[in-house]
Amino acid sequence: GHARHSAEGDVERAVPTSGVRIVVHDLEAACARYAELLGVPEWHRSQVERPGLPNNPNTAGGHGTLNIAFGRMPGMTLELIHPEGQVEHRFWLDQRGEGVQHIGIWTPDVQAAVREAVAKGCRVTHGALAQDVATITVTPGSQPDAIIPFLGNLGYVDAGMGGFQIEFVGSANAASHRDMFKEITDGSLPLPSWQTAG
Repeated sequence: GHARHSAEGDVERAVPTSGVRIVVHDLEAACARYAELLGVPEWHRSQVERPGLPNNPNTAGGHGTLNIAFGRMPGMTLELIHPEGQVEHRFWLDQRGEGVQHIGIWTPDVQAAVREAVAKGCRVTHGALAQDVATITVTPGSQPDAIIPFLGNLGYVDAGMGGFQIEFVGSANAASHRDMFKEITDGSLPLPSWQTAG
């Protein structure tokens, strides 16, 4: 597993961040529907710009916007995403329709988590580079080890089944990652235990 040993010698495993991330065509309608069905009391909104990179044939030369709504319910956070423009999340929505695109996992070390997943047969599909905040999607023919050393606080892998991807979110940068989302509160995207202890 994705374990971290503390100074006291106990092991902390990677834990889910905000549960499921769902891409939708109509963010307002989705927020209203899930508030009604699941009792989400309020939504915290954010807008994140994402450039398309040349090595991703789906997004090369373009860029897009992720319109995000975080809604907290008992035990998890629901993240609804309406993507616009030439961004990987939009390509996913156009190709597969609405639904769960990925689940998020806090991990103390993104590169180690992705390396372990690749060793278990996963394929790297998306991520954020360490040297800037641009996301990158690797083509199916790329060698996984070519991108892993350059991953920053995000790395997505495809397990090859289940119809969704796994997003490893680097807890070393958890607070700064959360700060990208201007309207986020502690209740809507809780930090992992090793970020809040002490």
